[in-house]
Amino acid sequence: MRLLLIVSLLGLGLGGCSRSGLQRASIAGAVRIDGEPVERGTIRLISIEPNGGPTVGGDIVDGRYRISGQRGPSLGKHRVEVNVPHKTGRKTRSPFAMPPVDGEAWDSAGTVDEWVERAPKQYNSESILEVIISAGMNEFDISMNTK
Repeated sequence: MRLLLIVSLLGLGLGGCSRSGLQRASIAGAVRIDGEPVERGTIRLISIEPNGGPTVGGDIVDGRYRISGQRGPSLGKHRVEVNVPHKTGRKTRSPFAMPPVDGEAWDSAGTVDEWVERAPKQYNSESILEVIISAGMNEFDISMNTK
């Protein structure tokens, strides 16, 4: 009886997946900025298809990214956004620091490392990058220039 219940539940779960019509694919590629591999960052794919799939993303590590088909993008056209945070070496006031009292100066305990976005806006918040995802494995390399 338990086996029949488990098989029935699995059948319902799998049936739900096929009825949704959402097909996903794998994607991988290289990411460079000014000719150098991006050490660390993130990539996001946002469907621009009517009734497109969810936004998906992954990490960029040592100049490469890979998103498996299980959690990969849906088929069709996607806008691509890349984030490449970079530590400047400077300190900035922490948003969580307690402000000084009675005219005291900010102390170093109220500071954190300053980070800036290295990816130019046309690859990031105002991305012009697009990719068409087809079934199977997709390769999409990104080469950004800041100069």
